[in-house]
Amino acid sequence: MRLPFYFLAALLGGGLCPAAAQAQTASDTDLELYGSWRLHANYVSVDESSNPEGDGELGLTDAYSRLGAKLRFGDEAIKITARYEVNINSADLELGDPSFFDDEDSRLYSVKAEGKFGTVLVGKDWLPYYNNIGYPVDYFSSIYAGYTTYAYFREHQITYITPRVNGFSGSLARMQRTGGGAKGWHYALSYVKNGVTLAAGREDMDGAEADTQGVALSYTHKDWYLAGKYEKNDIAGTIYNGFVQYRRGPYSFKAGLGLGDQYSGDTYHLGVDYHLNAQFKLFTEFYAEELNYALLRNDAQRASDYFGAGGFGVRQNGKAILTGFRWDFSFRPQHHQ
Repeated sequence: MRLPFYFLAALLGGGLCPAAAQAQTASDTDLELYGSWRLHANYVSVDESSNPEGDGELGLTDAYSRLGAKLRFGDEAIKITARYEVNINSADLELGDPSFFDDEDSRLYSVKAEGKFGTVLVGKDWLPYYNNIGYPVDYFSSIYAGYTTYAYFREHQITYITPRVNGFSGSLARMQRTGGGAKGWHYALSYVKNGVTLAAGREDMDGAEADTQGVALSYTHKDWYLAGKYEKNDIAGTIYNGFVQYRRGPYSFKAGLGLGDQYSGDTYHLGVDYHLNAQFKLFTEFYAEELNYALLRNDAQRASDYFGAGGFGVRQNGKAILTGFRWDFSFRPQHHQ
């Protein structure tokens, strides 16, 4: 059942190849190697733990470190970007997603073409629903960021994004879970004006798998950023999320709230980032969840190795206090015409 998806990807990619080749001869080729090292020390506590040594645990956790490469070429008519990125779990000194939600060590692999026609993307990358609905409230620095949506977020896809006209832009994607899993469609529409972004989206899965739909509203003004999200899943129900960020000098102060999540229960998230420069920052956060979901044991080998006893969805009132750093780096080994 994976053949139709990859046949379409190959067909679309083949259609772009002549234009890509022409663009490459007309302008520069730019290769960028990059990475992001994100690590924090944390103390996690629950009402009753799955660890016989006690209900609190001190550990070291990776927060989605990655290494990647981008190859860009093109001209004013069309710009091509090929991208590859691998998950790094620096706390355990191994490849892989530290939250275990990604089925692959390879985090991203995609080819994107941009021009007056809009954007076409083929490969594994961030899906339109997440980009428009999930991301506006996903600004924290720790591993506990990103637990804000029922929808899939980084999967195989063929996506088309329209140019933005009078503030409006639409996205359409055919997606498939990594490993040949479930398939579905993503639709999103956004409107941007005067610092306000309003977006609506739907994840429409094939067959009996639950669908998800949501809306997000965000506002940016000087040092302030505010965002809210409403999301409904056919089976899991409704989530309400709010987020606010205020930047003052090198500091970013953040607060997040999640209500109604059937996976984690209500969640509360506070954080402060200190930016030493554009590439390096320190951060400290407090995270709390009602139900076993995001808080895993230090020796976790899968997403279900919860620190709280009883397994998924059991009320253990988990809390985490953490401090860590993020270092973004990149270099260009060559640049030629």
